[in-house]
Amino acid sequence: MIPGRISAPRDVRSTDDRHAKARLGRPALLVLTPLRIEAIALRRGGAVVEVVVTGMGRRASERAARRLAGQARRRPVAVAGFCGSVAPDALPGDVVVATELRGPEGVLILPSAPALAERLREAGLLVVAGPLLSVDHLVRGAERTALAHEGTVAVDMESYWLAAEVTGSRRGRRQADGRIAVVRVVSDGPRSSSNPASLLASAIRGYRALAQVGGPLRSWGEGVVAVES
Repeated sequence: MIPGRISAPRDVRSTDDRHAKARLGRPALLVLTPLRIEAIALRRGGAVVEVVVTGMGRRASERAARRLAGQARRRPVAVAGFCGSVAPDALPGDVVVATELRGPEGVLILPSAPALAERLREAGLLVVAGPLLSVDHLVRGAERTALAHEGTVAVDMESYWLAAEVTGSRRGRRQADGRIAVVRVVSDGPRSSSNPASLLASAIRGYRALAQVGGPLRSWGEGVVAVES
């Protein structure tokens, strides 16, 4: 900076203030995550501001989604957390972006997947895009193999019910609008060992990857707001 000149820093701050004010009133990203440990990971670095812990499993997800339906209306909404892979090429620490959510009552197609996957890859994360199945039980062994043959990439116990309740699309094959996204990080998979040390290492890889998801998620959410505003 040239000695004696102080206008440049003041201009920079005023520009930032104008941008901040311009964002006021716009619908900010809302992130739904089942577990507190997932919320802690997503909040690291401060990239994601609003994270709501919804609880584990179908019933908790349905209750939370109904409670948040009004708050989530006309906002970018992301469901994020951990998952178990069924595809052999989706390894612990890989990031799964759901192209569609499969559940017991239907399928919800997510057109948000390409844009979100691109932002995650730009951040250096290993991304696998594909169908994600929500179930009400742990998936193991032969069931995992069968699901992989059906094209499923990963499973969790919440995403379908959270997204379906928020969008009001529970039955049949429906397409969500572009403001709903689901991103899950693999914490275990068909190749995972039952050795406690290996399980711990897989969990740590998953946590570290999830902690890097916040920035790309925020960027995706800002892009959705910019398009709709």
